[in-house]
Amino acid sequence: MLSVKDIVTLVKDFPALESLGIAQLQQFLCLARRLLPQVLENNRGLSQNHRPPLSHAMVEFMSDGLKMNASQVMTSWEAFFEVIIAASGSEDFGTIAFHESAFYAFSIAAETLPVELSACRVPTCQNSKLIYKPPINATLLTLHQGIMPIHCPSTYCTYCHTRYYNNYMVTEASNAGSKRRYFGGGIPKYIEVADHVFVDLEFCHWVEIEMAFSQSSAENIARVYALTHSNMLVGSPALSKVTGETVLHAFFLHALLRDHHKRNTSLILPHHGENRARLSPALAKRNLRIAGTGQEMLAHACNLCMKIVDGPDGTKRG
Repeated sequence: MLSVKDIVTLVKDFPALESLGIAQLQQFLCLARRLLPQVLENNRGLSQNHRPPLSHAMVEFMSDGLKMNASQVMTSWEAFFEVIIAASGSEDFGTIAFHESAFYAFSIAAETLPVELSACRVPTCQNSKLIYKPPINATLLTLHQGIMPIHCPSTYCTYCHTRYYNNYMVTEASNAGSKRRYFGGGIPKYIEVADHVFVDLEFCHWVEIEMAFSQSSAENIARVYALTHSNMLVGSPALSKVTGETVLHAFFLHALLRDHHKRNTSLILPHHGENRARLSPALAKRNLRIAGTGQEMLAHACNLCMKIVDGPDGTKRG
């Protein structure tokens, strides 16, 4: 995020922006960084030497939400474009003061998920260029920002037929036995828990707390979450994504990803089939390991969690 001094320095060359407050301009920068991938996608054929223009819908959306006129929005885009481009590699967009209903009203995605753009990761493949696939519409359930529409692009390797998504890669996806291999290097910021439905990590943590301390069922958690957002999204199909099944899948998939991250291994799941059937073998394998030698403190010496006593027949029992 730019400092106040940096913003003032940039604005002084654009008199039309002098009447705007610092908070407005900071929110503009935050929102513009979120929308940049959509702007670039809409202007894919444009020369890199030209600044891609905002669409009419984006100008209206930002004007309505930021209390700026259309001219100020377009001038801000011109003034801060180089800064927005320079910060495009960061995933820290900051918090936006927009309600989720605004994105749906203007058919604007709140975010475009990043995807692998470099060479193919399959060890036996020598392809150095992946084909970009246009994004599809998806739904993101967040704890603090509500239910957001997002865009999910992908890339494809024509040599080994591997497709790269935000969370995972899959080779020969049309084959019945194809597998999803989740990326290592940390738990994804957003986790795909159903087809075109993602949840953020804060949502997963909230679900775990509700289950552990409130003993709430997945259905009740989904009902509470949906009621929280139903007033602003009346009649929206996005509410249909909030189900007990979605909550359960978020809980179990997040647990598996954490388990593999802790052991520095990659989670591999079937690509096809119902989520319950895809997750069950991995969960069973994890539980079997924990029941055996998988617990960290298994070999520690302690007289508190286990005591050895002499049985009536003289044998020692734990």
